[in-house]
Parts: sequence; C-alpha cells; structure tokens
Amino acid sequence: MTCKVSRTKMKYELMLAFLFVFTFGLTTSCGGKKNENHNDRAAFSTKISKTVAAKDLKHRYFLSAREALAEIIRSTSPSVVGLGEYHQTAKTINTLSALERFRMDLLPVLAPGTSDLILETWLSEGNCGATEKTVTGQVSQVSQRPDETENETLRLLKSARRLGVKPHILEMRCTDYERVIKDGGVDYFEMLTLVARRLEDKAEALFAQSNNKKMRIIYSGAIHNDLTPDDDFAEFTYAPKVARAAKRLGGKFVEIDLYVPEFIETSETAKLEAWYSQFVALASKDKAVLIELSESSFIIGFRRGVSASKAKSLR
Repeated sequence: MTCKVSRTKMKYELMLAFLFVFTFGLTTSCGGKKNENHNDRAAFSTKISKTVAAKDLKHRYFLSAREALAEIIRSTSPSVVGLGEYHQTAKTINTLSALERFRMDLLPVLAPGTSDLILETWLSEGNCGATEKTVTGQVSQVSQRPDETENETLRLLKSARRLGVKPHILEMRCTDYERVIKDGGVDYFEMLTLVARRLEDKAEALFAQSNNKKMRIIYSGAIHNDLTPDDDFAEFTYAPKVARAAKRLGGKFVEIDLYVPEFIETSETAKLEAWYSQFVALASKDKAVLIELSESSFIIGFRRGVSASKAKSLR
C-alpha cells in the first residue's frame, strides 16, 4: 500500500523542522503558515533524502557526540564548520534538544580553536512598524517551538562569550520584512532564502578579518548548511558560497548535521524518506553515531533517551 502526503503538508512540516530562526523581542519563530499561493513555489523534500538513500551508510560509533565531533575536526581540519540541526518541537519537549547538547557538550570541544559563532537568530526591535509586527506575529502563532528554545539560545550566546568565542546574530532590515510578506501572509520560500543570504552576509564579514586564523562556526537549521542541495533547496543554503570563500582563503568548509533520534522519529515526513529506517536502526542509547556522507559532509546522531530534566541538574 502506498501513502500519499499532500505537498503543502510536507512543506509545512519541513519548514517547521529546519528553519531555526526566532526573534528576540521575544517571539519564537521558525514555522510556516499553510499558504497555497506562496508556499507552492518549491517542491520540498528533506535535504538528505538524495544523499543518504544508499543501502549502507558509512558510519562509526563513539562513546559520545563530543568524541565524534573531535574526530571530524581532527580528520578534516576545517576553517569553517556549518552545523545544522533538526529542531525540537512541543512534541519532543521532554528530550534534550540538539541546541542544548551543542552548548553543553560540543562547544567546549570547539571553543579553544574557534574565534566566532554565527547563530541563526535575530533581534526584533519593533522599528519596522506593522510589517515587522505581522511577520513576527504570524510565525509566533504557528511555531511549534517550546518556550525553552528561547532560553537555550540565550544560554548558548552567553556560554560562547564565556569560552572566548565571539557570538554573532543576524541583522534584519525593514526591507527584509517587507520582502517576506505577500498579500498579508508570510511567504516562507522568501523567508528561507532571506535567512540564507543573511547567514552569507555575516560569514563574509568575518572573512574580511584576514588575520584571523581560528575556526568559525555557523549554527543553523539543517536546510541552510547543505553543501550539495537539490535544485529545490539551492536558494535556502549558504554553504556553497561560504565554502568557495573559505577555499579562496586557503581554508575548508565542513558540513555537520546534529540529529536527535527522537526528533526524527516524531516527524511524519521523515518516516517517508528512504534513509529513515536505517538512521533509526543506527541510533543508540549507549553511543553516538557518526555518519560520513562525503569527505566534507557528516551527520552526528546523538544518543537516545537523554531527558531534558536530567540536563537541568547540570546547568
């Protein structure tokens, strides 16, 4: 028996899953409004569906995600690391998020050799009038992000600075808010494209600091860090342009996706993908799994069963 899912529903869930952005002000966003007129401009499918559909994924197990990440850094020596996550929703609030795992476990590994962290978020200051209010209001209404996401992001910004890594957030202009509004609704094709361009802008500004020999990190939704996107996703990723810029400066860009198994398992869309059952089978309660897609592209599958409440005792 075959199962058909409406393209609008799939696109809606995928935008919720991959668009990390929330605006301080403080409204979480990253969702999408079902809008047949504006969201039908691209045929969405998950970024790894084509890359990871192979029968056997090249993988290794490590005692922790920290060890898996250290191995990637050791073997690739990147100058820029593009981290992408599949986001937490209200349905998975009891499971520790990828964002908090990165802050607690992975950032300390990267910090000694890292100068800057670009985070896919921005400050909504209310200076752009009704248009800004409409955008932030609509995404707030449809967002499935737990309230804790905002706290986790603020903790990450503070932790980075405490570890000697300079944090950066994106900058949105009034014209940006105007760009993503079509007929009174948010056009999420434009939103995803806009976020990718702003990530590029921030990365290019850091590249201008030619005397900086340390690594830069970009943390975003996994739709934005894709080095080899399908045609339908090409506008949503900053990675190819940033990778070329890094290469011109004698460096290297590496893409690393951070996946929490419980987040993947609760996605109805992910269940339809060719890679789903193999990824679920590889995920472990005892170890982290490192999946190599190419010499510059990796997935770290976190350990299963790590509760959010357990992490609170460690803060």
